[in-house]
Amino acid sequence: IQSFETSNNPDTSFYSAGNDGFLVKWSSDGMGEHYQVSDLQVQKVARNPVSGDVAVYETDGISVHRVTVIDPRTFAKRFSKRFSDSISAISFSAKGNFLFVGTNAINGCYILNARTGNVSKKINDVPGIISMARTGASEKKAVLYSRTGAIIYYNMQSHKAEKKFSTVPALEQPMIFGKGKLNNRL
Repeated sequence: IQSFETSNNPDTSFYSAGNDGFLVKWSSDGMGEHYQVSDLQVQKVARNPVSGDVAVYETDGISVHRVTVIDPRTFAKRFSKRFSDSISAISFSAKGNFLFVGTNAINGCYILNARTGNVSKKINDVPGIISMARTGASEKKAVLYSRTGAIIYYNMQSHKAEKKFSTVPALEQPMIFGKGKLNNRL
């Protein structure tokens, strides 16, 4: 589930998904629009903060692990990318240029071009399973959370980890939130 309210876009709608392959867009009036986007269960949803494109993680729970990006106006698929391991996280970068896909494999985090689905970079120097990725507004740096209990600051230009800090391990749904003085809290 991901909200789409930004300073430039007052849209407060969000999506939910389930085992039936439906994606539901919920609006502030409590109404939900239902869309069948897969014949598989949809376990994760992320929304591009600029284009509004929606990324979904589709799986049969065994061997099919697919991330599909959908145009929210037509619900046409922009691209689908299959992975050999199950997905631990999907998120778009701040300007919507990149899609982070974390898998449940060591060194299994990918940075995709959000328009084409081409792999821009596979993050190899961050050990552990990445379950959260978020860029700064410039998309020059990212913060990653590893289930081993590490927060990693990652340089998107040099594609290298810059700093690593210890934190609580095994968080199930890590996220960064806040505004003003309390911005960027884990």
